[in-house]
Amino acid sequence: MSQNEKPTQPADPGRWIRRMIIGLPVGTVILGIASFAIYFDNKERKEQRTYRHALALRRDVNEADLQRRLDVITEASRQSPEDRRLALVGFTESSLSPENMGYDVKTLNWKEQGAERTAITAAVLGSRRPTDVVLVVTGFAGEIRDDPALSLLLAVAHSMTGVPRIKTLQFVAMDASPSAEAAGWTELSAQLRSSKSRVTQLVILGDSCRLAAEKWAAQSGITVITHQPIPSTQVTALMTEAQTLISTLTNAADRL
Repeated sequence: MSQNEKPTQPADPGRWIRRMIIGLPVGTVILGIASFAIYFDNKERKEQRTYRHALALRRDVNEADLQRRLDVITEASRQSPEDRRLALVGFTESSLSPENMGYDVKTLNWKEQGAERTAITAAVLGSRRPTDVVLVVTGFAGEIRDDPALSLLLAVAHSMTGVPRIKTLQFVAMDASPSAEAAGWTELSAQLRSSKSRVTQLVILGDSCRLAAEKWAAQSGITVITHQPIPSTQVTALMTEAQTLISTLTNAADRL
């Protein structure tokens, strides 16, 4: 080795280890930020696709649809109580389904006095205050004179699908069979708690679940309650009821 040549320094493995120790947390943070960004971007894209799909299925309230739904519900009333209940559960789920109205339908199931019971929920998530909920409830399989209330709820839900409001708009068809009491409302409370939601207004259609709904509202601290009895089975009268209900729900869901 000549005098001008410097001796080769041995590699310092500790230096590379130190670089890796310093660089690993930085890379993890960057990867975490990127993962969150991708997650929320995908979530937003999915929500937009869901809204667009539902909006394409939206239909204004019309006499033909009201009459068709009312005919199906009236036909179910001629069956035995349990067959009637099952028919109305299936009809409501199918009507609100992603294929027909674009809703992400959820069912709440429980047993009451040994009998199976069901509530069906569907919601349009609020764009600015999604945890504030305007709750629209009707009973099914209860009083036959309340059958138009379920037809009305489905028609209004169809007309409001795919259009997000400031608050979440949630439709509920609650089992109001004679033996059904408070358990369904307990299940509904659990669903609302799991999504950290609070009900800012409760709209009750018909009389089948009115007493149970008002009792639940009092226990839950809900003060804004609208009871809308449905006294007529005439489609022309239901059209008027539908427009009144849509106005009530729009004002409630868009109020800051």
